[in-house]
Amino acid sequence: MRKLVIALCICSFLFVGTSIYAHATANMSLLDWYNRQFQRVVGQVSDEVQTGLISLEVSIENRKKQYLVGIGKGIEEIVLTTSTTAKADIEKYKEDYVTRLAETEATLLEKELLNIEQEMMKTEKEIENSAFAILEELLREKSAEDTTKQ
Repeated sequence: MRKLVIALCICSFLFVGTSIYAHATANMSLLDWYNRQFQRVVGQVSDEVQTGLISLEVSIENRKKQYLVGIGKGIEEIVLTTSTTAKADIEKYKEDYVTRLAETEATLLEKELLNIEQEMMKTEKEIENSAFAILEELLREKSAEDTTKQ
């Protein structure tokens, strides 16, 4: 029974509400009423579209800012990685260069020492040959004196 009373109340409210609305708009022709309703709906749709566009624009701006922040972080990481890698490469090249310089220096010193040893051996032979020549000459002179004395 309660359900029936509630349903009757709801129906009566709807009937009274539509009757009041119809009575208020009874002086208008159907075309005028339709135009007003159409304009009202167009205005509502226009407002909703405008609100949607504004919220879309705000959303796009927020995403753009997020992307720019992300891109900035990505660029910072790339720069940091690249500079770290470049520094490591420079240090490695420097160490390799110093090692090659030390090896070259050792090679040059070794060659220089070999050249000096060869010069010393050559000079030693010349001195030895000169000493033998002088000794031979002295011995010849001595033997020539001995033979003349006899």
